[in-house]
Amino acid sequence: MNKKKIVIVLFLLFCLSFIQKIQADASNKQIIIFDDTDVNPHSAIVLNRGYYILGQRGFDVSENNFTGDYQYFYLNDGYSTISRQDFEFNLGLDLDDETIDMNLIEPFSDSFGGYCIKTYGVILLRVDSYASFFTSTSIEEVFFYGSVTIAVNTNTTIAGNMTHIVNIDSPIPLSQIKKRYTATDNVDGNLTNQIQFESNYNEASLCIGTYYISASVIDTANHKTYVIDIIQVKDFTPPEISLSKREHIIEVHTPFTSDEAKAFFTVTDNYTPSNQIKINFIDQYKSNYSALGTYTLTAKAYDFENNSSQETLTIQVVDTTKPTISLTAGGNTIISDHILTDNEIISLMMVEDNYYTISNENISIIENTCTGEQGKNFSIRVSVEDGSKNIGEATFTYYLTDTISPIIMVEKTLYIPIGSSYTNEQIISMLKEAGIILEDSIDVFLCSDPISTDKEGTFEISYIETSLDGTQQEKTVTLTIFSPEDSTLVSNSDSINPWYYLLFLLPIGIAIIYVFIKRKSYEKK
Repeated sequence: MNKKKIVIVLFLLFCLSFIQKIQADASNKQIIIFDDTDVNPHSAIVLNRGYYILGQRGFDVSENNFTGDYQYFYLNDGYSTISRQDFEFNLGLDLDDETIDMNLIEPFSDSFGGYCIKTYGVILLRVDSYASFFTSTSIEEVFFYGSVTIAVNTNTTIAGNMTHIVNIDSPIPLSQIKKRYTATDNVDGNLTNQIQFESNYNEASLCIGTYYISASVIDTANHKTYVIDIIQVKDFTPPEISLSKREHIIEVHTPFTSDEAKAFFTVTDNYTPSNQIKINFIDQYKSNYSALGTYTLTAKAYDFENNSSQETLTIQVVDTTKPTISLTAGGNTIISDHILTDNEIISLMMVEDNYYTISNENISIIENTCTGEQGKNFSIRVSVEDGSKNIGEATFTYYLTDTISPIIMVEKTLYIPIGSSYTNEQIISMLKEAGIILEDSIDVFLCSDPISTDKEGTFEISYIETSLDGTQQEKTVTLTIFSPEDSTLVSNSDSINPWYYLLFLLPIGIAIIYVFIKRKSYEKK
């Protein structure tokens, strides 16, 4: 071991021996262990009266980081060794205690039997009354390894709150915090007006963190009393989460992702910047837009002080699309040569739905206007309901083809000349002769009143016809009264004028005369 290390070890042992001497005179002692203390920037750690061993790693701690009544000793030579006896006996520490971070120390040498603090330096701090450790940057790489606190009896006391809590939204002025302190002495009485204050707290430019305020007073006997307290600036307001809508409804199979849903959330805070707020999403939806159901997406936001709030978005995946019904053969017309049953009609159709599987058994016929008359168009209206109570309807043309040959019929009319008089029996006889009454009828009874034949016209007469099997049928026949034409009267338009005959015979007569003259002339020659 070189001389420099020997000097450092001897100096450290001297300091520890000094601690042991004061410790022996103390009426009370307390072990304070700090493991990997992480303090936010602009924060302070209050150190009570006692002796501290600090190990720093990766960050330079200087005397400027301390305020109060203290003495500062710094050993900056790499690895420093302290014997196990100095740790355990002089400071009252147990290296086997699980509360001590054993990663900070390791055996230096089996032959030496000592221990090494794995830091870039060792700080020995003696606090005579009070001190605070303060830095403007993170001190997460500084380790307060252990300390011994000595209780001191004094006649002068200062009363005050050990911790002052300040809301960052409405900070308390330092002047009001100072009014919380009072000082009394058993000889001098009230010394409150003589309290001297020191603090790094400024309500005009506050950040969340821990600050200190120290108070000291001296009595007439030159006895001095110190206290140092913490001013804890905190943020009690949780982040505010606003939703553009609390419920979002989407049609099933319509793409909508969880990331899109997260855009509905807006988070703000009174202190923590929005981009530094921690947000945890509890996603029950998971972009499950192809499955019907009610889902939730919950956002829980945390600020610097771990204040939290949460809001929930409800996502409804619904089916509002109606099922469709079409003909399997296509088109919109059902053609049949016979009257179809309901099952036959339904078998000609097919059902399609965007989500559910629906069979033809679910189809209902709402309306069928078919009367069975061939050669006419009718309509059939059907409906079907899916699992989401959506009802789809469709209307088709229903046509029955004509399968019956045409029938030639003769009008059943009995013609009677005007002015003639006939009895009922004569009329019945004429009906039989005309073939209007069946030959096998055994009885015919005219129901109409006697017919007047003195003027032209058409009349309906009814009669009851009884067949051989006794069946009676009431029938009607048309009776037409007409004026017969006179055969001796020929209209001028139909007679031939005698002059037409003369014109026809004239050329023939001229020809005969011509031949006769020619013959006589020939005979004379």
